[in-house]
Amino acid sequence: MTITKLFANLGFVTVTTAAPVYAAAAAIAQPADLEAKADAMLKGAYPADGPGAAVVVTRRGKVIHSAGRGLAEIEQRRPITPDTVFRLGSITKQFTAVIVLQLVAEKKLSLDDPISRFFPDWPQPAAGATVRQLLNHSSGLQDYSKIAGWIVKNRTRTWTTAQLLAEFRALPVRAQPGHAWEYNNGGYVMLGAIVEKVTGKAWHQALAERITRPLGLRSIAYAVSSQAAPAAARGYTEEGGKTQPVAPAHMSVAHAAGGLQGNVRDMAKWAQALHHGRVVSPALYQEMIRPARLADGSTEPYGFGLRIAKLGGRQALVHGGAGAGLDTDSVYIPSEGLFVAVFANSDDPATDPSTLTRRFAALALGEPFPNFSRASVEIEATEPLFGVYRDKEGPPLRFFARDGKLFMARATLNSKPSLPATIASSSAPKT
Repeated sequence: MTITKLFANLGFVTVTTAAPVYAAAAAIAQPADLEAKADAMLKGAYPADGPGAAVVVTRRGKVIHSAGRGLAEIEQRRPITPDTVFRLGSITKQFTAVIVLQLVAEKKLSLDDPISRFFPDWPQPAAGATVRQLLNHSSGLQDYSKIAGWIVKNRTRTWTTAQLLAEFRALPVRAQPGHAWEYNNGGYVMLGAIVEKVTGKAWHQALAERITRPLGLRSIAYAVSSQAAPAAARGYTEEGGKTQPVAPAHMSVAHAAGGLQGNVRDMAKWAQALHHGRVVSPALYQEMIRPARLADGSTEPYGFGLRIAKLGGRQALVHGGAGAGLDTDSVYIPSEGLFVAVFANSDDPATDPSTLTRRFAALALGEPFPNFSRASVEIEATEPLFGVYRDKEGPPLRFFARDGKLFMARATLNSKPSLPATIASSSAPKT
């Protein structure tokens, strides 16, 4: 990770108050030269002949900019367009959360139901974790994706829900349920399993029946392989200074935590439906954007599959995903009715999508960020900056080097930092 990308990721400020439900959009005039500036921004972010990204910007559900840059498949010179399908990574979590909330509305489960209601023989104390705690990452369950070497060893095989659950069933809890916050892919696998128990259908079948088909989201589907759709982008990575295709993964390994794919156009349609009452009621949407509250009364700015943040002084709901051959990000600003998504087909893209979502949002708001140029910096020159950074509203962030690379990760003051999970990003601001 470059030093520019590292510090650019600090642009979102997490907050502990929920965004208003369905806030009325302010009358902000769209910049007259938005298209030209947006095109220039995207061209400056990615090369034309390598992995790139697709972007969409909407206001009040109307597309005001969409474009692609770079190649979806380098070997065939296939260009990226707004219709190109990308693996979504952890953006999947908000879809899983909505299915669960729909089942709550139907009184088929409760946010306060413990795991033991659905899996009576699940070991304690993890069995006492509630649906709410699974949704907001305070369950304390072990996360199978953070077991050292697990993803590398198992990413290409086909997994059933039962097999995934067995990978962390017997592991000790990371914390007592409700007592600590830690981003957790295993918790969302458990939620997928609960959906299957309650509906009698695979979680992705429930998704299709309840969400994607009714809303006409044709590209959003279970990415059972990294090349699951004809329009799918191939994933790339950087090895030894060269761009290399990522070996196909079977996305059953990511399950309800990160197993979906889709394009930016359908992501914008989904955001409009989600944030305007078409998939969950206002009361349940409010639960979705409520910060996680821990047993000691402290809060974490994460709801159900959405992180609560601020951009330019405005409340925002954000989420992204990361993994082998993918990097995605999205932001919704309720007060302006503004949504931006940027999907990239590299795990080491020329520009981090989370940087671009902020830049495109600021441009659309008529408050563009200043332009910065990329600079090569020796790691030794950054050593005085290493350490843990805190502010009164956000979680601690640790800036450090490992194996000749720079990292920024969520941290606690009394523990060593861990690298982000392979199938979903757990470092801020991408979640």
